[in-house]
Amino acid sequence: MDISGIWIFTQSCKNEIDLFNPIDPIPLVYGLICPDDSILEIRLNKSFGADYNWARDVRVNDSLYYDNAEVFLDFRSDSGYILERVKFQKVIIEDKTSGLFSESPNIIYQARGFKLRYPFGEEPYETSGDMTYYLTINIPEYDRAIFSQVNMPPKKAVACNISKGEMVNFYDYFVRPKSIQIMLNNEFATELEILVLFDELIDDQWITNSIQYHSKYGVASGDINHTDTIHFSPTWFYTLMKNRVLPNAEVKRRRFKTIDIRQSLVSVELYNYQKSMDFHSDLYSKSFSNIVNGMGIFGCYSQSFVRGIRLNPQSVDSLVSGHLTRHLKF
Repeated sequence: MDISGIWIFTQSCKNEIDLFNPIDPIPLVYGLICPDDSILEIRLNKSFGADYNWARDVRVNDSLYYDNAEVFLDFRSDSGYILERVKFQKVIIEDKTSGLFSESPNIIYQARGFKLRYPFGEEPYETSGDMTYYLTINIPEYDRAIFSQVNMPPKKAVACNISKGEMVNFYDYFVRPKSIQIMLNNEFATELEILVLFDELIDDQWITNSIQYHSKYGVASGDINHTDTIHFSPTWFYTLMKNRVLPNAEVKRRRFKTIDIRQSLVSVELYNYQKSMDFHSDLYSKSFSNIVNGMGIFGCYSQSFVRGIRLNPQSVDSLVSGHLTRHLKF
């Protein structure tokens, strides 16, 4: 999900183990769940203990993975009732890119998506009813249960006056302006991505490429009505294309395809984790974690889309011959 200010987060789950000076290896967990997923994935590794020789053991598979871990995910109601449970299976996937760590086997845990994905139907809705995803990991050689939980974000429709597949005329903007409005949520962070797709002719083959407008918004606070608006104006669009589409001598020609809008509501735990990873300092800093008796992140997000937005011929002509973008070979 590169969508800023610098935030420092000082709160995370309280663990009884020393995560930063461990004697023994501790579980490292990474999992992002979306209710739309047909396959759910959790990555589970182990850290290196104080008595490990990391320069040697980093290439040893037994130093990276647990042998007999069991991974479960519950979908629970606001009262804690288990609506559905899935058990993950250990799966070997494509080898990692060659580097510091062992490339093979590359192990993750996978499960089928929940049958009950959205309890209120597939259409966007404003509340999730405090539904919760509850992750539990049992490792025989590790004497503590590893767990985490996150609330399921609602599936909120994109607030815009552009419909799926609509043909947009940028030069109609001052009469019938098009825009996207972002209204921040009190419980979840918001991400907005605008994806512009186009084809590039390279060696007599058309290859699809894209550029992104990506923005992150935190959680709303207090009674302030936090909003932002993206104006679908000619200046905004053609400047975006000028700045994001890179000149390429191998490209003989380009042709515009469509614009897609994606809005995500993101669990605050995932948002905090992303921000802690974005923060760079020469001083020692603590990464956010919401894994109890382990380290890492378990997060959740929902997605809503407006896909297939087209441009009318006049707007495409300006992309081809306008002074901002004529060098891009559309």
